[in-house]
Amino acid sequence: QLDHRIDFHREIYSLLKNFDMDTLILDTKSHSLASALINNAYFHDLTKSCKKLEIPFICDDVTPAALHQLYKVMADDSTEFRSLKIRIVTDNFFSFCSLVGLNIREDGGLASSKAIEVFKGCHSGACNLHIFEGKMEIWISHNHEEEMNTMHLISHETQESLEKAKYARKLEKMDVESE
Repeated sequence: QLDHRIDFHREIYSLLKNFDMDTLILDTKSHSLASALINNAYFHDLTKSCKKLEIPFICDDVTPAALHQLYKVMADDSTEFRSLKIRIVTDNFFSFCSLVGLNIREDGGLASSKAIEVFKGCHSGACNLHIFEGKMEIWISHNHEEEMNTMHLISHETQESLEKAKYARKLEKMDVESE
């Protein structure tokens, strides 16, 4: 019976990539079913059919390499895609960070060979890191009670948007060590 549900949902989900959307929030009542449907290829197709994508469940089959590829095309403006919100397990997050040139140490410190700015804020048991490189923002919310993270990749279209993201919130600027 689960195979029939997966086949049905796969057919429905395959239709989504044929639309031109501004924002797509991909949510279902069965996150385990939905996460079984989303892989790198489908994820790539979705990012071509919308400007903003939100996937509020853990996507084990969306790899750090696929996230890194998306980050690169967002950073160099070779896509109209502007915002991703996705839940990923901690190990995949650290792998992604390594691919974009960030080293998050066990003590919570950051090191990078790139020119980045990092801000942090904590509330409601979660700590948020906002990592800026050029017009790109990686916003990670880590809940210490779970081994997963909610990650936002945001390509700021204007300098005003970028400045607001950095300074409008009550965030603390962190030191970043050079590698």
